Amino acid sequence: MAGQRYTEEQKSLKRRWFEEKRYDIVMAYIRGRKGEGLSTDEAFGEAREKYPPLGLGVEVGMDGSPVVGTGSLGMVSAGDFEGKPKSSQRETIEWVARNIAIGDVEVGGCPGSEAWAMLGWVRRGSDNQTDFWKNIYPKLLPTRTESVRDSFRDDGGPQLDLLDEALSEIERGGVE
Repeated sequence: MAGQRYTEEQKSLKRRWFEEKRYDIVMAYIRGRKGEGLSTDEAFGEAREKYPPLGLGVEVGMDGSPVVGTGSLGMVSAGDFEGKPKSSQRETIEWVARNIAIGDVEVGGCPGSEAWAMLGWVRRGSDNQTDFWKNIYPKLLPTRTESVRDSFRDDGGPQLDLLDEALSEIERGGVE
């Protein structure tokens, strides 16, 4: 039997479903519809309608359909970030980490479009969330040099006051 020839549109749909992690589910649906007598074009047409593109941050259920109420993020306009200074990498990552589990995130509290897009990407799948916590968030952790340097910073504790008292006592000649 000769291999199946797909149209460019069908190839594009297959790539999208693969990227959305719905490929196996959708292709099983298409095979099932073809088994019921539909042509390849008809089966793909139905699948295209049944499995439209997912929005930013939409989770997929076991049947390949979007899960409702997962806190998916919609697209925003450039005006939503107008007048805001560019956020640092640290601010972006911290904001995303704080808002991963928040269902009703408001764009007004977002430091920038990068943070909004990153949050959408993290929410899009558990692999992305794992990648965020494993590879992106650790960039915020101090390096060994920073940790040592921080250990010598004044923490506001009483040690400096005690040293000042001892120095004053020595200067007054009270201690030999």
